[in-house]
Amino acid sequence: MSAELKSIFIEYADRVSSLSQRVAILPDKKRHISDLVQDIEKGPEFHKLVLATRDEFGHTGNRRNESAWRRAVGNVLRRSGFYIYILEKNLHDPSEEFEKYVHVFKSPKKKISYLGLLEYVSFEQDDIDFGNFQIKRFSRDDLDSILGNSINEIFYPWAAVDLNQIEDYWFIYLQQSIQVKKIIPSTKVDYTKIFSDDSYSRVEMTYTPRPFPEPLESVIKPLVLFDWQTDYWRGGPADEKEEKATGWMGFNIPFVLKVTDILYEPSFPAPSPEKLDKTIERVTENGEEIWGPEFHISLDKQETESFITVVKRTHENLQKLDLEKSGWHFFNNAFDMLVKAFFTGGLEQLLWHITAIDALLGERGGGLTKKLSRRIAFILGETEQKQKELQSRFEKLYNFRSALVHGKIDSKESKDKQKNRVYISHLREARDFARQTIVWFLEFLLKIQDGISQSQGNIEFPKRDLLLKLLDMDATERSQLKTLLQILPPDFPHLLGK
Repeated sequence: MSAELKSIFIEYADRVSSLSQRVAILPDKKRHISDLVQDIEKGPEFHKLVLATRDEFGHTGNRRNESAWRRAVGNVLRRSGFYIYILEKNLHDPSEEFEKYVHVFKSPKKKISYLGLLEYVSFEQDDIDFGNFQIKRFSRDDLDSILGNSINEIFYPWAAVDLNQIEDYWFIYLQQSIQVKKIIPSTKVDYTKIFSDDSYSRVEMTYTPRPFPEPLESVIKPLVLFDWQTDYWRGGPADEKEEKATGWMGFNIPFVLKVTDILYEPSFPAPSPEKLDKTIERVTENGEEIWGPEFHISLDKQETESFITVVKRTHENLQKLDLEKSGWHFFNNAFDMLVKAFFTGGLEQLLWHITAIDALLGERGGGLTKKLSRRIAFILGETEQKQKELQSRFEKLYNFRSALVHGKIDSKESKDKQKNRVYISHLREARDFARQTIVWFLEFLLKIQDGISQSQGNIEFPKRDLLLKLLDMDATERSQLKTLLQILPPDFPHLLGK
């Protein structure tokens, strides 16, 4: 490493340290540090540090971009705590600070952390580890450290979060490692690459259920597949009247906090926690109302353990399933629609759940309602009586959905037309059918995948239409087909001369 860069860095650190006494006598140190830093960075010492850093770590495409390097160096000194340690805490070890400074620019490996706030749900445990992600309730100090909140309050106020508003919640927490090839991108733009294909006019085929960061989407799926229910409805309906008034409820992710250790970039803007639903926890002797999170789903010890077991198994199974090799992309499409339904409400939720089922079990042609209901009953019904019941229930639900889509039901009809009204029980029933069908399909596809991988022969993965034909057969038909396949020659239907 250049001795010149180290000398210039220490010179700048000494310059900053010389101003720490001025900060010490200010009544509101934090409020004035940002202004003081801006003044320091106008001086010749900072300019020399910027040029020396650019010459040491820059590449041919960006060495002239001095303004970008000024921002990068300033961000590193702010976000690393360099200015705070010296100006506010009066800590000063130039050699150690230089090593940290150099590491930021040298290391190609960077880390992005995601914290998805879980609204409406609480667990018996504060820290649940699922391997590559966690569900965790952080201490206030941990949140401040991970988010760099104290630093953001001074230098990046748009990125600061009111920790009082979020410290009582659980978060989905995961980290993603990335490789950074270039520190500062080149200012040159190759327009021939931008317009070299039709990408600007194409619509992506991949369906995104919600604008969650991509790494978060994969860990949300096993959570969505858990059988969520609010505490109030956990016991189930007592009678037919209560059945119509029994819905379902899951968690919500109102926002995701994103933090990166790419310190030469500014902090990400923070969402406002004011959108969170709150409830009055208590009233003080002075009449002050103390507000806290609304927890509609409070999982006790046994329920939390059940949740952990289900999510771990589902997460592991989803990681095992090779959709690229098998070509079973219909399963991923259906799962995306289930996630979409999970985070929507009302009629839209009903339609997305039915669409998820259709993506798994539907096909072109007439008699779709009968086919869907028969296949769902076959999958979920353990007895013939149960299958008849499930088939009847799904047919009613699907016919209701069809009448709604085709305008035969007006969602604003008068109350006297009770049979045409949309009840929250419709939403619960659609959710149950879709969720249980996807749970079953995940196990079904894994069984086939495992069998193919363990077989000695060259067996191809069956297409979706073949899987549906298998579902349409009863036990007798499957047994007869197995016998026939053993009797007939391998090159069937060619029989002459055999």
